[in-house]
Amino acid sequence: MLARMLRMNALLTMMSLIAAPAVAACGGGDGTPAADTADTTEAVDTAPPVDTATAADTADADVEGRLCTPGALFCTSASVSGVCNADGSGASTVTPCHGATACEPSTGICRATICAPDKQSCLDLDRYQVCNGDGSGWGDIETCPEGEFCADGKCRVCQSERVECLSQTTFRVCAANSSGWSDELDCPDDNWCVRQACTPCDLTTECIGTSKMRRYCASGEVDFDVTESCPAGQQCENGSCFACEPDRVECRSDTTFRKCDGQGQAWGEDTACGDGEICLDARCIAYACVPRVLFVVDRSGSMGSHWDTVKESIRALATGNPKIRFGLTAFPNGGFSCEVDGSVLVPFAQHNAAALNDWFEANGPTGATPLAGAMSNVLAHADEIFGGLGGSVIVLSDGEDTCFSGSSLALKADLATSAGQLWVDHQVQTFAIGYSFGGDPEELDTLTNNGGSGFTGHFPAGDEQELLEALTAIVDVIKVCDQAPPGG
Repeated sequence: MLARMLRMNALLTMMSLIAAPAVAACGGGDGTPAADTADTTEAVDTAPPVDTATAADTADADVEGRLCTPGALFCTSASVSGVCNADGSGASTVTPCHGATACEPSTGICRATICAPDKQSCLDLDRYQVCNGDGSGWGDIETCPEGEFCADGKCRVCQSERVECLSQTTFRVCAANSSGWSDELDCPDDNWCVRQACTPCDLTTECIGTSKMRRYCASGEVDFDVTESCPAGQQCENGSCFACEPDRVECRSDTTFRKCDGQGQAWGEDTACGDGEICLDARCIAYACVPRVLFVVDRSGSMGSHWDTVKESIRALATGNPKIRFGLTAFPNGGFSCEVDGSVLVPFAQHNAAALNDWFEANGPTGATPLAGAMSNVLAHADEIFGGLGGSVIVLSDGEDTCFSGSSLALKADLATSAGQLWVDHQVQTFAIGYSFGGDPEELDTLTNNGGSGFTGHFPAGDEQELLEALTAIVDVIKVCDQAPPGG
């Protein structure tokens, strides 16, 4: 019996020894770890190796909605390595990379770096490189955007908080982050912007000759004295360089003008006057107020005894009507010929009495009387003479045409055609005056009757007074406007 009890005790002892490691591993009955735990070194050594799969290897994890492969190392950031948890939703443990190391995406292991991850470094004023996110090396060479430069590892528009003068009294400031310039700012009163700062300065300017300007500070804190040449097309006046008088207007042609800017630095673009207007004396006015009147004067030999009378009458007419722009042509050209051309011998101008008088003084009568040829030439050059705006012709002759080769009927038809087309096609009226006329007066009547003036027949005159009265009667019809331009 005793032997049987000893065998039972031995069996129970063996069973307790077999069960002990399991109890120790599971902990105490109250749920706390057992005080005498097993050595885990052997468990770690015999555990399967950690999976070091990378993000590139976890495509299946992404498909399954997981961030990483469970149990694998992966980079949670450029400077932190982590172990993926059991469901692949994140890291179960993380290990910061210390010192000059960074997390290598391909392995999830902290490794030594060549450069600081994502650091930007300038190669020169234009080019830079950026370090890879894992610090393994530098990326491609990049170029700063146009208008920017590289400094302290950044592409900058300007130097932080730098001040730059934009004019004598204005400046701008660079943003603190070098991203751009401020709007134009004004210096305080009695200050002048010089050497990148607004500084008290009694700025004084003066001209040196007509082409240079001197600027200097007469008092204050600034030592400034500069002499500069005026820009091309400008000259110095009253201490400043000007291209033109500020706000001045000048005519560029019969129908266009230009205006100087308010600072006198440049002329504006050519601008057209309104319909039916011309530019005269720096102003656009109705063309009818300053019409063009062309004298077509017979200077054939028979006019010799009338030359001074005609000169005085025309001079008196121009003197009494300074606003009308008178011009003159004559027939024939000179010598004993029938030749004529379309040139205007005295150009159109206001206050033109002296120029007309000078022409009569310098030229005398000679040659035949090519009346039809003279009118044909005026018609041929009408646009050139009158500028497409119309005007008037006053023909003054003492005799009938002596150069026309056809019949009297054909001559009158030619004169009618010239006068009619001048009026219909060019809005140029024709008036005819016969001074001590000898011959067939129907030639001059034909010009007046077809010239659009409204008169029937020519104006006869036998002396200087009658000639002036005839000229005045014609001009009174032409003057449909009495508006005087500046200086008129």
